[in-house]
Amino acid sequence: MQIPDRIKYFAKSCYGNFKVFCKELDISQSHLSHYLQGRRMPSLEMLQKFKEAGMSIDWLIDGEGDMFAQNEKGAMLKNEQVDKKPTSQKAVPLHLNDIKDEILDLKLKISEQDDKFQMLEELKDLLEEKLSPRLAAAGRKKKADR
Repeated sequence: MQIPDRIKYFAKSCYGNFKVFCKELDISQSHLSHYLQGRRMPSLEMLQKFKEAGMSIDWLIDGEGDMFAQNEKGAMLKNEQVDKKPTSQKAVPLHLNDIKDEILDLKLKISEQDDKFQMLEELKDLLEEKLSPRLAAAGRKKKADR
């Protein structure tokens, strides 16, 4: 597992979904998605937030040891994990939340692609606007030379 995978695992295991995890961290879901997709590495400030949310920074970085921080929140989350009893009622909401999280990730990717496509369209229009007069002049000159 890499850092993005460990963040995903911790968030889903301890908070049930990314929305609740983001609320705990006081960040947006799009901010978290940068870490989940490996586009950004967490800053020192973000690592501190992860720790305050109960995540072991050692575990996050190298995957070694317990995933729970040695603080009050980590101890609480660890106890909740031990107390959890899997039931079919709990499995369905987690599954639906996973689907919602994946949809959010896909929407973010689509939005980024739309932004890139829009920039390409604007660049194409700009090039056509700047080059059209030159191309037309070059075409007239070529016909005149024949």
